[in-house]
Amino acid sequence: EASFNRVKSWQTQATDCAAMQKLIDDNPTPLSRDLGLVALADLPPPVAEAVKDAPIGKVLQPLHAADGFLLLMVCGREDKVSDERVRDDAANILGSERLNRLQKRYYRDLK
Repeated sequence: EASFNRVKSWQTQATDCAAMQKLIDDNPTPLSRDLGLVALADLPPPVAEAVKDAPIGKVLQPLHAADGFLLLMVCGREDKVSDERVRDDAANILGSERLNRLQKRYYRDLK
């Protein structure tokens, strides 16, 4: 009960990502840390479900875990790369390879 009350208190204090980082710094525990950039597939299913549509910079409701409670906040998100961007990148790579082959051919012809 005391740990839940502490987590609820932290929830009200974590008004943005900077405030959340300050809470982490002020209350160091082995499990309190910035997770960095993590793929949803790498998270446990309950955590992934909680954060997948979470707004950026808003603390989520505490999640009950085996060792206590999780207080999570999404501070940034990278969406999957669009198909158009993949096509553009592939076209750029193929174009560069083609240009390199032409360049080698011209240098060979000059010799």
